[in-house]
Amino acid sequence: MTEGAATSDYALGEGGGPKSNKDRAAEAAGYVKSKGNEIIEMAEAGPLPLRVLAFLGGIAMIAASIIDAVRGMWHLDVIHVMVSVYVCLFGALICVLEGAQFLPSRVTSVQGSLYNNARFLRFSWGRGLLFFFAGSLQFSHWSMLNCIVGTLMMLLGIVSILTGRRAANKLGDLRRAIPDESALQRQFTAHVSVDGFLDLENFTNLVGSVGLQFGQNETEAAFAAIDKDNDGQISYEDMKEWYQSSEADGMPFAQV
Repeated sequence: MTEGAATSDYALGEGGGPKSNKDRAAEAAGYVKSKGNEIIEMAEAGPLPLRVLAFLGGIAMIAASIIDAVRGMWHLDVIHVMVSVYVCLFGALICVLEGAQFLPSRVTSVQGSLYNNARFLRFSWGRGLLFFFAGSLQFSHWSMLNCIVGTLMMLLGIVSILTGRRAANKLGDLRRAIPDESALQRQFTAHVSVDGFLDLENFTNLVGSVGLQFGQNETEAAFAAIDKDNDGQISYEDMKEWYQSSEADGMPFAQV
């Protein structure tokens, strides 16, 4: 089939006539549904962790909002341009929050200020709310590209909130598996690195040593909940503070 034929087929609906808005909406809905299922699968046990997906989603938000801003300026639509700028800023914020492994340290160093001024962003549920709000704002532009990117970000937001909930339950299990502070210190000492801290791998080994198994995204959410200063490592003081503040019947959801 030639390129022209493929383009013609794409532009035609059933019966050989031009595609209606209903046909295009059905195509977009089918695409979003398939991608949404892929995101949920990857968030559970797939090749990409949730934070990588969120970082890529932030980049997609920036690209789509720049295109929208140009279109809005062309049509002298001030409101459209303003909303596009807001979406672009939210996309950049998401990239900064989730892109520590991709961005220069100078850029990611602002994470500490963000966490101090908006503490809810430390937690999986808080970032999930940000994803959902930013995605809904982009969805409101109501073009196919914005609907796709906005819907995927809203789905990521829902998955982040659910991941935080599951991580909270798993941290409750971890709290119950460690009977007292003496056992906590023994576990910490047995798995700590030579620098005196637990990194993500050490923390995963500690969790496994008490007979528990966290998913990849649950591990990252739980690790971030205990790492109070967000420096990518857990000190014994961090661990002790978590242990003392959490209750034996489970970690409060708001803390993950």
